[in-house]
Amino acid sequence: MGFDISGVFYSYGTRRAIDGVSLSLVPGRFYAVIGPNGSGKTTLMDLMCRHKNPDSGNIFLNGRALVQYSSRALARQVALVPQEYRVNFPYTAEEVVAMARYPHLPRFSSPTAEDMEVVSCAMAECKAEDLADRFMTELSGGEKQRIVFARALAQQTAVLLLDEPCANLDIRHGLGLLESAAKRVRSQNITVAAVMHDINLALRYADDLILMNQGRIVSNGPVENTLERGVLKQIFGVDARIRTDSAINAPQVTFVG
Repeated sequence: MGFDISGVFYSYGTRRAIDGVSLSLVPGRFYAVIGPNGSGKTTLMDLMCRHKNPDSGNIFLNGRALVQYSSRALARQVALVPQEYRVNFPYTAEEVVAMARYPHLPRFSSPTAEDMEVVSCAMAECKAEDLADRFMTELSGGEKQRIVFARALAQQTAVLLLDEPCANLDIRHGLGLLESAAKRVRSQNITVAAVMHDINLALRYADDLILMNQGRIVSNGPVENTLERGVLKQIFGVDARIRTDSAINAPQVTFVG
């Protein structure tokens, strides 16, 4: 079960953004999607949550074509934390997080007390309880990011897609949110796929790497099988040194030019 992506292509006009990608993502794994700017990482996330539809190829979720899911049914399976989240109306932070519960409710119903408990727990986990009554239009970029992350947690999906989840966040909150995602991989057997520019931060949490360049997957698989100097040189164009950091029990990369 999980995602099966087969021979997917996607273009912006004449520019090929996703070039024949095939990939499987299974439950209970944390996938870090790594690559230079313009390599297709965000587009891949958009295809997996159906914000975009492929020009050709197939995407299946739990054995069912993604296009066969209704929007509500898909929202019960997949949550996305986007790079940017814009709110033009004066919703409070709590109201935005509570929107995550609507796919689970009968149409035209309001969140129940149990739903609001889920909302409160998600906000607490993201250290955002003090933001509950503030308007989203008043929040800083980092505060808004924590609310969007809390909303994704409150959605309680089997798949969590993170597109630069630590953007605008200080180190403490960034580590905390990634730890929350990793904890759900271990305790709830969910699938996490996170686009990240900081490869060393990704390596603290990733079980698998998906290494992309020019719309293609150069290498993917368990970290120990894919983190190679030659592949990093191919993708980023610079030499790298790889070592194990005993303090975090994870490999770390130093780029040396």
